[in-house]
Amino acid sequence: MIMNKTSLVILLGLGAFLLSLPYMPRFFIQVRGDNVDMVCNAWMKAEKSWNNDRYIGASGETLQALWMTVDFEVRTIISRPFYQQALALEKQGQLKDAIDLCWRGAEIIGEYDMEGESAYYCNELGMQYRKSLPGDSSISPTVEP
Repeated sequence: MIMNKTSLVILLGLGAFLLSLPYMPRFFIQVRGDNVDMVCNAWMKAEKSWNNDRYIGASGETLQALWMTVDFEVRTIISRPFYQQALALEKQGQLKDAIDLCWRGAEIIGEYDMEGESAYYCNELGMQYRKSLPGDSSISPTVEP
């Protein structure tokens, strides 16, 4: 039975993917510039398993780290416009508007944000806003997501 071209391409792609599994941890540890702890730790754990010849466990750990990387990048892409606009508002001195916009972006991905990355910048803005209030002011912003 002769395989059609589509099946052959799929099998070759799957084979290349499986052969690249041992090299993924080292590649992604070097490529990641943001060094999110959970994602980097997952890649380091996978690399350690590959180095200790635990191939079955290492395969699963590599796939988990790959999934975490994709998940983190998608969340970053979705929330980036909100944070960029909030940063522009912050530079213009409109901290309250920046905080509101920041939390809107954080709310969109917050349920899936295990690292807390989405809320970190918003909390930083909230602290700046509180510092900018007069000492005798009883107004306190609510920056809850």
